[in-house]
Amino acid sequence: MEPSHLEPDVNVEPERLTWRIAVRDALFCGLIGALIAIVPHVASKAFFGTWEFHQDLDEVVYRLIAKPAMDGSWGMRDVFVQSDRDLPTTYSWMQFVPTSHLALALGFDIVSLGQFWRLSGGFLTGISLYVAFASFRIPVSRPRAFILLATILALSDAGFVQGRVLMQNALIAKDYIRWMPIKPHATNFSAYRVISPILSLPITILAAALLSPDVIGRAPRRAILAALFTALSITLYFFQWTALCVGAGACLGLLAAYDTLTKGQKRRASIIAAIAFAAGVLLGSPQILYNARIFADPALDPILERIGRGQVMPPGDPYVYVNLVNYWVWLKALVSVAVIWWFRSRGVAMFAAVGLAGYALANSAIVTRLEFENWHWMYVYGPFLAIPVYVGTVAFMLRWLGPRVSAGIVAVLFVSAVALRTVEVKLAPESMLVRGFAADIAPIRPLLASIPDDGQRSIAGFVPAQLAALSMPGGRLLYHFPYASQISLMSLEEVHERIALTYWLTGMTRETFAAMPEGSVPKVNLAEVTRPEWKPEAVRNALLSVFDRLESSPEDARKLMDKYRPDWLLLEKSQHAIPPRRGGSWTRAAATERHELWKLERK
Repeated sequence: MEPSHLEPDVNVEPERLTWRIAVRDALFCGLIGALIAIVPHVASKAFFGTWEFHQDLDEVVYRLIAKPAMDGSWGMRDVFVQSDRDLPTTYSWMQFVPTSHLALALGFDIVSLGQFWRLSGGFLTGISLYVAFASFRIPVSRPRAFILLATILALSDAGFVQGRVLMQNALIAKDYIRWMPIKPHATNFSAYRVISPILSLPITILAAALLSPDVIGRAPRRAILAALFTALSITLYFFQWTALCVGAGACLGLLAAYDTLTKGQKRRASIIAAIAFAAGVLLGSPQILYNARIFADPALDPILERIGRGQVMPPGDPYVYVNLVNYWVWLKALVSVAVIWWFRSRGVAMFAAVGLAGYALANSAIVTRLEFENWHWMYVYGPFLAIPVYVGTVAFMLRWLGPRVSAGIVAVLFVSAVALRTVEVKLAPESMLVRGFAADIAPIRPLLASIPDDGQRSIAGFVPAQLAALSMPGGRLLYHFPYASQISLMSLEEVHERIALTYWLTGMTRETFAAMPEGSVPKVNLAEVTRPEWKPEAVRNALLSVFDRLESSPEDARKLMDKYRPDWLLLEKSQHAIPPRRGGSWTRAAATERHELWKLERK
């Protein structure tokens, strides 16, 4: 029997949960996570009569990346270029291909893929959090209530991944009461954001929980699972596995050294955990080596910089400090230290170490000057430093408020999460924009799906064309605004040609193009402008040069049309020149209330 730090007069037995109860409770938490995740689709059905929901334009591009797999391919390729071009991609094969094939097997299609991602990701998030809180063995008189309440609290808190932990729901509600959106994207509950972190975070949480020497000490065979989940995390998401490796590696190294020097009873468990971690890194090394090969190619250096993969920042650039001052991270770190000290939990220490590693990596450009969109490490330090906060909060609630009041508080937060996720569907401007375009395109999806794909054809247009491409075999766009230049490893010259050709085909005049405000010139780089060729005026001049070739030389226009094969054109009736008169002879294939689809008649 072990005395409780919270309740000195109560002796608690830390291992009273049977496997049957634990599995049942874990599944229950998984269902809670899936329920909160799927709320926007249910709300969309109630409000708009369709299960289709896109959180933002990011989700559209993620579905496009998954398109080859949804068409049956087991390969991972750059979806922005012709299929016979062997351009590598910086996205994870494991994140897109197996999940897409599983979705297909279960009857989902490209339109309903978001439902599958949210259901499966939410379910895994609930289970992973249950495993994490159960692994801590916090000495309270009601361990089962503690695990369930802490898990549901984390699942229901909008501040779990991003924002102010335990307060974010109230802050969102304050603005929603005034019918004001918090941000353009329907991603206020960032834990359920597609495709990351909803599919990758649960795996990293499980890896961190299983790597704890306390967990492995109770059952050394769990080291196998720890190694497997560590390897799986490495194959999924760069920002999470790097923080896991730095944080868990440092934590396990320090624990093993401490236990060896003090000849502590946990020495064997610490060493086994360190070995499991090393084995997991070794198993995941093919993904690390794949990334290393891409970064080692000098020909790709300017392209990798353009897409924010190792962008070299100028000395003293203030951008490198953008992630440094974060009072809520500092507060969560202090609370984590207090919780670790109070409960003497190595499992909680593991999560705090991974969270602090994520925060350190987010600010690594201060030293290295290398920018990888470093703010994405928020998807690590946010949740991993929030989990110790939930541990302390629920433990003290059970002690001072009792299980019934504690359950009532968590239930209120759960209800608020469901309500806020419901309202978000009607308030997020970008989500509503995509919904409107998707609804207008829906009637011509069968026609789009019947278009034969030769691996070359593409569709030209803007946001509506992105949605149309989802239904077309191959799913290729002439140019994806704005992501093609920020994701694809195509050259900057090709980016210029594709952008200019899109504007030219949709009827823009040179005068309009030349007078375009600087803020409207397409951005070709992802983060900060650190190269002269990325400056808006340089981009404008490069695009005008291509535009002039298209206007003055029919031969150059034909060559670019043959090179990129924009055989389909989606025009918005209120915005574009109809009928199209450039690039060849066009035939109207279909029309909706707001758009017309045109097909190029090739000889």
